Amino acid sequence: MGKRLVIESLEVRTDTRSVTYVFRTGVNAVTGPVGSGKSSMLELLKYSLGGSAKVMPAVRDNVQSVKVKFRAGDEHWEFTRALRSHVVQVFDLKTQESLGEWAATNRQNSRKVGPALLDALGLPPDWRIPKSRKNPTDETVPVSFWDVHKYLYLDQNSIDASVIGHKDANLNNKRIAVFELIYGLANARTVELLTERGKRRAEASALRKSAEAVSAFLQDMGDPDPAELTARKAGLLIELGRSKDALNEARNAAQSGLVSAETLNALGSKRAHLEDLLAQRDALQVAVAEAKSVTAQLNLEEQRIKRSSGASRSLSGLEFVQCPRCLQGLPYGRFDDGHCHLCGQAQEPDANDNAADSLLKVLREQRRETKDLADADEATLEGVSAQIELAEQAVLSQLRAASNSDEPRALPYIGSLEQAVAQVAVTEAAIQRIDDVEKRWATHDGLHKEADNLDVIARGMAKEESRIKLGLREDTPLLAGLSELFDEILRGLRDPWFNKAHVDTTDYLPIVDGEPFDMLAVGGGRKTIVNLAYHVANLYMSLSERTDMLLPTLLIVDSPRKNVGEGALDRAVVESIYSRLRTLQDASRDDFQMIFADNDMPTEASKWVSQHISLDYDNPFVPGVVHRGEQEPNDPKTAEEID
Repeated sequence: MGKRLVIESLEVRTDTRSVTYVFRTGVNAVTGPVGSGKSSMLELLKYSLGGSAKVMPAVRDNVQSVKVKFRAGDEHWEFTRALRSHVVQVFDLKTQESLGEWAATNRQNSRKVGPALLDALGLPPDWRIPKSRKNPTDETVPVSFWDVHKYLYLDQNSIDASVIGHKDANLNNKRIAVFELIYGLANARTVELLTERGKRRAEASALRKSAEAVSAFLQDMGDPDPAELTARKAGLLIELGRSKDALNEARNAAQSGLVSAETLNALGSKRAHLEDLLAQRDALQVAVAEAKSVTAQLNLEEQRIKRSSGASRSLSGLEFVQCPRCLQGLPYGRFDDGHCHLCGQAQEPDANDNAADSLLKVLREQRRETKDLADADEATLEGVSAQIELAEQAVLSQLRAASNSDEPRALPYIGSLEQAVAQVAVTEAAIQRIDDVEKRWATHDGLHKEADNLDVIARGMAKEESRIKLGLREDTPLLAGLSELFDEILRGLRDPWFNKAHVDTTDYLPIVDGEPFDMLAVGGGRKTIVNLAYHVANLYMSLSERTDMLLPTLLIVDSPRKNVGEGALDRAVVESIYSRLRTLQDASRDDFQMIFADNDMPTEASKWVSQHISLDYDNPFVPGVVHRGEQEPNDPKTAEEID
């Protein structure tokens, strides 16, 4: 059975008055006419626990702070939070000690509310999953207490529109992760495999990008592709063999022409020196070309940063009053001074400009160093070229000296020897250049091969993850139990259009008569009833003694009768809803807590609910606030979300 999360009381304080609302285990009803503050009460329950809340003007303009007493597993805490504050004052009701301030947001160097609640409820406090479930990378997102809380709170806006945020891609990814955890369909190993698989895919992607960069460099340098290199090298190797044969013949002819060994050794030494210089020249030419390529890339990066910095400066003076993603209004003062108005991250004045300037300085220094190296290499290249000319002249001089010596006349052989040596050197240099390009292509191919190996590893991890999940599914028949219970509860609500319902085995969403939730009609409260049945079924499952469910045994529902009409058949549906709640109350009063808000409830229900909080225009939720009755706007657009 899931650990208990029980709300004991909520105190609401204005600048002149305060009122405390008491809750009990079992079914708690909060009733009252439109605009009396029912939804605000449930939203402030969430806010007092450290979450965000949608508040109406009466709350926003009058409430100073809220205080909640509750039990979470073995913990017994009191949280006090001022409106618009990012911290919660925590008091341990077991030890009667203050635990100080806990952060409700991602404040550094402070204990955070969310992980503490997860830990108290027996859930992983530091839980991350890949951002994308379908194509995971190394980018992960945290699964927080508030992702679990969505299973515990069916709010008024979502009750006929969304099943635990399934329409939002980011929320849906977390919804599935939470479902698999609480139903035992995933474990630490499957989460680890999913995360590691994402990392391998990201590494493979990075390697392929590096390979593309190598390929682009080779193309920019005008180097041929591997197939052409192979053909060229084959031809050069044949030519080299012929050249070496010619060189051997020339040497033999020179020997037979009585050219001395001393002359041949001197000529070979000068020729070897010339070959070394030619190799140095080739290496320097490559280095200079690479330096020019790096300089060009640094120039492009500098232009990009300048454009980005310019855009940043053009936006820095703007005060956003609307979220550019969802187009909702941004509340004033939602973050402390010195933090970004949009994302809430701490920032120094002109932080973007300073960062851009610093990066530009680094780039310019890198470009200067690269240019200095290129200049030095070009200067060295000029010197080596001059030495090559001298070495070539030395070889020719040695040949002429041999021909003019007192040795037996060898001039007919010296010309052939000179030509053969030169041809071998030229061919070997050409082969060396091809070898260098082949090494770069080998690097390119090696990167692709390593990326392919990582993909193989990732696929192996996916198979292992699927195998573990299949085993968990076979060992844990909870999903089948949820489907049966969902069908039973929905059937008990006496809806005339219903025949058969179940929970999908892949995305864990309700299916009714073969139709997914999004395809159900809103009219007649059909979506509302299905969503309510699904959440109540989850609560029943968490109460089952024969399961290892991790879902806390709390359910908060806002307006379960939303969109249900007033006809005889509609009243029968409402009676069925409350009959199901009474059955739950009679069977497990002390093991769970349900808080529901509605305009009213059947007369009979007031006799059996554990607690009934009645609001009206004379006694609205916020104490001391004069209410304008039915004229008070109840449009959700007038609500403001606070963190």
